[in-house]
This record gives sequence, C-alpha cells and structure tokens, in this order.
Amino acid sequence: MQFLFTTLLEQAYSDQSEATDIQSQEFSSQLQIQQNSLSYSSQKSMEKNRYLIITTSQEIAEKIDKDQQSITLNSINSINSVNKQIYYVLNQQRRMKYQRSLLISKQKGRQIEL
Repeated sequence: MQFLFTTLLEQAYSDQSEATDIQSQEFSSQLQIQQNSLSYSSQKSMEKNRYLIITTSQEIAEKIDKDQQSITLNSINSINSVNKQIYYVLNQQRRMKYQRSLLISKQKGRQIEL
C-alpha cells in the first residue's frame, strides 16, 4: 500500500512538472509571437527603452562608486587630521614634561647651593 501511494505521489509530481514545463513553453512562444507581431517602431522603441535602462543603471552604479570613493577619501583625510592633532598634543605634553623636569632639577640645584 505504501509503495502504491509513493508511486502515485511520484507520478503526480512528474505530471505537475511536465505541466509546468508545457506552460512555460507556451508562455515563451506566446511572448515570441507578440514580439514578432509588434510593429517595427514598437520593437525599436522597446530596444531604445532597454538601452536607456541599461545606460541609466550603469550611470547610477558609476555615481555610487564615485560617491563611495569620495566618502572613503574624506574619512581617510579626517582620520589623518585627527592623527596629526593627537601627535601635536602628545609632543606638547612631552615638551611640557621635559620643561617641568628641567625646572625641578634647577630648583633642586638651587636648594643644594643654599
């Protein structure tokens, strides 16, 4: 009984697959017939629209790429600017520590002389 049910189920799937293939072929042939029956100007118009869509898509993609590059460069420049500021501040701190240590050593030297 189980074998019979499995066989019937497989046959149903097979039939459905064949029906889908036939429908797909019919749709494709109907589409081809419609395209062939279109006037020359309609076909040219469709080709022109297709070309416009493709070129517009390419232009948009190029614009996005340029914008991304610009954002990346701006980010890098900002990071470099921050790094320069940090470097400057660190150098100032080093100078101040050095000057402080000089003052402390001078004060100690004066205290020894007194």
